[in-house]
Amino acid sequence: MEELNSNKPKINNSAYALAPRSEVPYQEISIDHFDPHNFKHALETKDQNEKINLLISKFELEALQNIKAEFLSGGQKKRLVISLALLSDPKILLLDEPFSALDLDMSIKLINDVRALLKDRSCSAILVTHNIEEAKLFSDRMIDLSKV
Repeated sequence: MEELNSNKPKINNSAYALAPRSEVPYQEISIDHFDPHNFKHALETKDQNEKINLLISKFELEALQNIKAEFLSGGQKKRLVISLALLSDPKILLLDEPFSALDLDMSIKLINDVRALLKDRSCSAILVTHNIEEAKLFSDRMIDLSKV
């Protein structure tokens, strides 16, 4: 069984994709990860370039192609990791505090963008957050584990 504790986004043909919250993988990730040759197994369809371009556009990553990940802002890093996790068209996206440490405007924008993209793809998500307002904005249904 594959370990879910890894800090790198999972990009494969599995039913899930993980977008970690840790800052650790961001030093290793760049916009170059969108090169279709890096996704031969995850993206075997003829529309792989279209899918990549859609994600780059949707998450406003076009201007970041020549910038090392270590120089990206927190919001840019989070958008990059979420978009990489979505490349494999998972059935379930696991999100670990993806909107934390962002200013309110960026957080709301990212919540709305991710939510809309997931709905368009009929992809479910499991969101882990300590922010109840984030959970309410993002979710159709939620479980408050402090009340279980």
